[in-house]
Amino acid sequence: MARRDDPTSDMRRVEIISAAILLALAGVLLVSAIDLGIGWGVSGPASGFFPFWLALLVGVAALVNIVQALRTSGMTQPFVSRSAFGAVLKVGGSALLYVLLIEFLGLYGAAALFLAGFMRWLGGHRWGACLAVGLGIPAGIFILFERWFLIPLPKGVLERFLSF
Repeated sequence: MARRDDPTSDMRRVEIISAAILLALAGVLLVSAIDLGIGWGVSGPASGFFPFWLALLVGVAALVNIVQALRTSGMTQPFVSRSAFGAVLKVGGSALLYVLLIEFLGLYGAAALFLAGFMRWLGGHRWGACLAVGLGIPAGIFILFERWFLIPLPKGVLERFLSF
């Protein structure tokens, strides 16, 4: 029996809780996908076809994680080291900032800042490459979706002000 202050039992508990949350989310998505329709129609897959299979795969993976966590007696080493956890926080924090910036700068402005900043901060690339990718990718997405497919993507306060 693991002691109360045993870090391996804590890691096991975190694994089980995380997998249970993913399993619950997969269940919600499965129900929603079934409501949308998961079959194949005359014009192709129904709206819920891909979400259904994605949720099913996530649910199966979550179940496998739960079974593995219950079968093992505990981990002998930490799940993630301090330095690796710092990198995860950098990536997660950058992604969260990107999502928050979409409201103000729109998808294109936020994507430009995210890509250029991410490349410079985490990749250490030169500013020329960062700016080329940071401006080129959103420009390509704009042409593809807004001009060719005529699908408007989220606009922020800045883009609405500039009348894009």
